Amino acid sequence: MAYGGDGNMIPRLPTTCEGVDKLLAGGIEQGTVSLVYGEAGTGKTSMALQLSREAIKSYPDHVVLFVDTEGLSLERMAQIFGDCDTSKFLMIRPSSLSDLHQTLTSKLEQHDKISLIIVDTINAYVRLSYMKNKGISSRQFLEMTSILQPLAEKGDYPVLITAQVYEKDGEIGPYFGKSLMHLSKTIIHLEKRKTPGLRHIRLKKHRSLPEESVEDFALTGNGIE
Repeated sequence: MAYGGDGNMIPRLPTTCEGVDKLLAGGIEQGTVSLVYGEAGTGKTSMALQLSREAIKSYPDHVVLFVDTEGLSLERMAQIFGDCDTSKFLMIRPSSLSDLHQTLTSKLEQHDKISLIIVDTINAYVRLSYMKNKGISSRQFLEMTSILQPLAEKGDYPVLITAQVYEKDGEIGPYFGKSLMHLSKTIIHLEKRKTPGLRHIRLKKHRSLPEESVEDFALTGNGIE
């Protein structure tokens, strides 16, 4: 656990990636929801896994809840986790928007001693469901996302959600962006660069750090560095 270098004393969970932790003044804030969005291959899941690893190391008697809608690669997990204790890593794999809704609104509260909640990705199923029934899909999405900040505050742990994106007129943003932007206290955009493996992390929203700040990091076989 670290404390912010921005003058506030909110505890943070470091990622151990120098560029990321520098941008975030020490890491991901506890007790809040942070959103990470970016194109495929920018490092969203790798960041989520690396943060999970550090949460297990920092809080060995707690568990990480990892809600996976993307089909997490166990090989990638093994690369990033190394010899970290995976028994503290609890993966939940909902199969639909309704299942994800039930997971976030009821199942998460059944667990004690949580160090971190990850949802990777938050908007995958709603994109598909929205085409069939806009009303129900929108309502379920709002209900399940609105529970996350109260959960984070009550348990005083970080909640990290990742999001799929769209591109319009050269701008990239998360699907259902208005809801996600309102929900999240910290918003991070991961961007590809021309150099293979090099990424930018851009701070789009934060209550105490300068927005549009940018740092570099590398996406490697071991995670984010």
